[in-house]
Amino acid sequence: MATTSFLTGPVHPIPVPFSEGELVDYAALESYCDYLVREGAGNLLVTVGTSRFNLLTREEMLKVNETVVQAGKGKAHVIVSGPGP
Repeated sequence: MATTSFLTGPVHPIPVPFSEGELVDYAALESYCDYLVREGAGNLLVTVGTSRFNLLTREEMLKVNETVVQAGKGKAHVIVSGPGP
């Protein structure tokens, strides 16, 4: 079995927020991730199950991942997902 000694503590799944116009709200996403990191979250996870990737375009998926990685600011481990099959 592989070990993941770099991951300690809880892993926070990141839900993707949407605006009333059903667009990804990147500002809210960044704000939420910033809040988590500021409050000590060490692990952020963008997963197909919580991100609603099935509703996003490939470009939106990439931008969601990029937004979460940048919000991690090198202070949190960030695990991102691809579009899946």
